[in-house]
Parts: sequence; structure tokens; C-alpha cells
Amino acid sequence: MLRCLAVASGLMMGGLMFSAQQASAAPAVPAGQTPRADSLVEKAQAGYCRRWYRECRARWGGGHRFRRCMARHGC
Repeated sequence: MLRCLAVASGLMMGGLMFSAQQASAAPAVPAGQTPRADSLVEKAQAGYCRRWYRECRARWGGGHRFRRCMARHGC
């Protein structure tokens, strides 16, 4: 009984390991295409990032702290 349980669990784990390698997420943008530049999201983000660009530049000047500040705000 214990041997059958060990064999069954080994087969299940092997099946899970091989099936996980085959699964992958679909790309957001198909290959060979670029995202549209006139979307509403980018227009709204431009004002937000412009404001944080000025704020981070005034606080940190430049360098790694400026880039970290921009990244922290999603720009």
C-alpha cells in the first residue's frame, strides 16, 4: 500500500513538473507590433510623470536617487 502511494505521488509530481514548463503567458503585444502611442493611459500618465520628474529632479538633482525616485512613482 505504501509503495503504491509513493509511486502514485511520484507520477503526480513528475506530471506537474513537466506541465508547468509548457505553460506560458501570452505576450501583451503580438510580436512585430508596437503599442499605440495615442492611448488614454499614456496621456494621463504623461502629466503624472511630468509632475514627478520635476519633483524628483528638484529633490535629488540626478543620479541613482533621482532614478529610484522616478521608479518608485512608476515613471
